[in-house]
Amino acid sequence: MIDISTIAGFIFAFGCVIVGTILSGGVLSSYWDLASIIIVLGGTLGATIMSYPLKDTQIVLSKAAIKAFKTKKIDYLSTIDKIIDLALIARKDGLLSLEKKLPDLNDSFLQKGLQLAVDGLDSNKIIEIMENEIAELESRHSKAINWLTTASGYSPTFGMMGTIIGLIIALGNMSSPETLGKAVAVAFITTFYGVLFANLIYVPISKKLSIRSEEEVKEKQLMLKGILGIQNGSNPRIIKEELLVFIKTKKSEDKNVKNLKSEELIKNKLEKEKAN
Repeated sequence: MIDISTIAGFIFAFGCVIVGTILSGGVLSSYWDLASIIIVLGGTLGATIMSYPLKDTQIVLSKAAIKAFKTKKIDYLSTIDKIIDLALIARKDGLLSLEKKLPDLNDSFLQKGLQLAVDGLDSNKIIEIMENEIAELESRHSKAINWLTTASGYSPTFGMMGTIIGLIIALGNMSSPETLGKAVAVAFITTFYGVLFANLIYVPISKKLSIRSEEEVKEKQLMLKGILGIQNGSNPRIIKEELLVFIKTKKSEDKNVKNLKSEELIKNKLEKEKAN
C-alpha cells in the first residue's frame, strides 16, 4: 500500500517550487540542464557508493528507499491483544502449552522469544538474545538512513562544484556578454539541483525511514516485555497495563484502548480457568 504522505508531500513541495518559479517571472525551460543533473546525481551517487560497502548501496536502491513510499502500519493494540491471549493460555495450561501455538504466529521475533521461554531459558539470557536481535534490526535500518544522510550532504557540494565548473567555462569565453550571462545562469542551476535533490529527496526519505525504524523497534521492545511477563506467569491484566505504557497517550486512553480486551473480559476468562 502506497504511503500517501510521502507522495503528497513530494508533490506539494515540488509544486510550490514550480509555482514560486513561475510567479517570480522564471521560465521553467531555462531551469532544465542535463549536464547539471549528471554532475549532481552522478557525483552524489558515486561519492556515496565510495563511502559505504556495495551491499549497503544495493539495500538502499533495491529495498530501503522503496519502503518510504509504502505504508506499513504497526498495530500495537493488536500485538498487545495477541500477547494477552497467549498469557491467558499459558496461565491456564502452562508455559509449555504455547509451543503448539508458535507456528501460527506471523512475527518471527515474537515466535523466537516465546520459543526461548518455552525451552526454559533464563529470563536474563532471553533479554540478552532478544536485545541483540533488536540491535541488529536497528543496525540494518541505520545503514540505509546513514547512506541517505550522507548523500544529502554530498548533493549540495556537487551542486557547488558544477557551478564552479560552469563559471570557469563562462569566464573563459567572455567575448559575448549575452553568452556570458546565459553561461553564468546555467552554472548556478547546478547549485539549485544540488540543494533541491538534498532537501526534496534524500533528507525526507531518510527521516521517513528513521521514523519507521523507531516504530518497528518499539513494537519489538513491547513484544519482549510481553514475553518476559508470560514467562514469569504474570497476571494478564498486569501484562496489559505494562504493555500499554509503550503506547499510552490521551487518545489511546480515550479511544483506541477500548479495542483491547477489557479488564472484565480478562477477569471472566481467568475465573473460568479457575473453575475448570
